[in-house]
Amino acid sequence: MYLEERVQELENLAVDHIKQIETIATGLAQLTTDVNKRFDRIDARLDRVESRLDRVETKLEEVDVRLNRVEIRLDRVESRLDRVEVRLDQIDQRLDQVENRLDTLTERVDVLTEKVDTMSGKLDVVLTLLQARTGQ
Repeated sequence: MYLEERVQELENLAVDHIKQIETIATGLAQLTTDVNKRFDRIDARLDRVESRLDRVETKLEEVDVRLNRVEIRLDRVESRLDRVEVRLDQIDQRLDQVENRLDTLTERVDVLTEKVDTMSGKLDVVLTLLQARTGQ
């Protein structure tokens, strides 16, 4: 009888262990399912983040293209401004030349005015002498 009791105890113990193993297996299966669901959610979130990053990258590329266009336009404007500056320098030089010529002409006019005044004075004297000789 002792042997039968011992076998019975072992059978009961085996049944308890099997139940525990089944409980552990069920719990492990549930944990695996939960973990897989969470991984699926994480994957979905990562996909959304990746999609957002792709959109940001696309927008950055568009901004880069726009900036390149702006840079090209600015280079054109800078080139035009350089040409305008050269033209303004040329005009400034021409104005200086014209100013110098005007100064020279003003001096000549002043000299001529003095000569005319001198000649006018001499003509007045000659006229007076002629009038005196002719008796007028």
